[in-house]
Amino acid sequence: MKRAGLASVLLVCSAVAAADELPFVRVELTPAEVSVGESARLRVTVLGPTWFPEPPQFPSFEIANAVVRLPPNRSRPTSERVGRQTWTGIVRDYEIHPLSSASYRIDGLGMRVTYADPADRRAVTVDIDVPPVEFRAVVPAGAGSVEPYLAGRELILTREIEGDPESLSAGDALVARYTAELDGMPAIFLPPLVAPAEAPGLSVYAAEARIEDGRPARRSETVTYVFEAGGDFEIPAVSLDWWNTETSSVETAQVPALDVHVAGPQTVPSSAQDRTAGRRWLRPAGGALLLLVFLGIAFQAAARLRPRWRAHRQRQLASETHAFAQLRKALRTGHPQRAYAALFTWLERLSPGTDLDSFVAASGDTALREQVERLSRACYADAGNGADLKRLERLLVLARRARNQKTASRASGALPSLNP
Repeated sequence: MKRAGLASVLLVCSAVAAADELPFVRVELTPAEVSVGESARLRVTVLGPTWFPEPPQFPSFEIANAVVRLPPNRSRPTSERVGRQTWTGIVRDYEIHPLSSASYRIDGLGMRVTYADPADRRAVTVDIDVPPVEFRAVVPAGAGSVEPYLAGRELILTREIEGDPESLSAGDALVARYTAELDGMPAIFLPPLVAPAEAPGLSVYAAEARIEDGRPARRSETVTYVFEAGGDFEIPAVSLDWWNTETSSVETAQVPALDVHVAGPQTVPSSAQDRTAGRRWLRPAGGALLLLVFLGIAFQAAARLRPRWRAHRQRQLASETHAFAQLRKALRTGHPQRAYAALFTWLERLSPGTDLDSFVAASGDTALREQVERLSRACYADAGNGADLKRLERLLVLARRARNQKTASRASGALPSLNP
């Protein structure tokens, strides 16, 4: 075992009943520190002196600011030597994906176990406390510029084209299927891949995205491009920045743009294009030379300013203002899981280590608390009474404004009124 303090330290907690013949539960969580985007493994083992006539009722482990999943082959039988006897048991594994940098504690849970009494083999049901465990999630240094935050061991972005891009005529269509596969985070974290934009002579139809959890998690989007006129068109490129947990670096997955030529009448008459081209060639040579000189100066200035612009852009993407704008955008999509993840990203930018319960409690707004609770339930189950995301957006705007005013008041050193 590695020394304490390393992320791979194994936390083992066990609760053994006072009586030797009663079942007991053991909980193991590893690693003790995990990067946001990676998963911690929670293993729950229940052992009894005989057998279990009924399956043990394991807790659901709904954790605020985290997504808990049951991996394939999550449960299996086991046996261990306890004293001089061999006890039978069941092991269940969980994967915990933290949504933000924070300390997490799993406490106050229990489970119901039915076992056969060693004396007369009758079924006996007992309630057992699940031992508490703790772990911490951190955002790796250097990953703050990744927006939206994606992390894992591998991210593959592909595009498949149905149709022949080399022989298109007006009235033809191409179908593009974009797929993102991420090994490391649940599929709900994968953002929309394509933002269809129509152009003259081109119509775009996007089907509903397909999201599949697993290893890897997958998001698929299908877009149909209908070419209603001739001309030159572009099937857009797609790129996603992500944090590679294997190399501890920011990488970019992308598919390039695809240029296609469509035969047939164009939306703009070719004679008008010819006249425009003729006017360009009739410009004075002196004007062309001045233009070249100007472009050369502009390129040199841009090369000098590019590092500053990139640094400014990274600061902007890592700001609380940008995170709140992304939260409002996520709320307007109508997807509870996307809004839930964006909410915790904003809270971390607002004040590192702030959890959702503390923020809501500090606001003192019961309506906000109700909408947040409804959002949480909608993320964990197909709840019929989901959150009103439009109302939640308004409440969060007001709560943020009130918090900022309090912060500004404290910073200015203003004293409260002596005669309230």
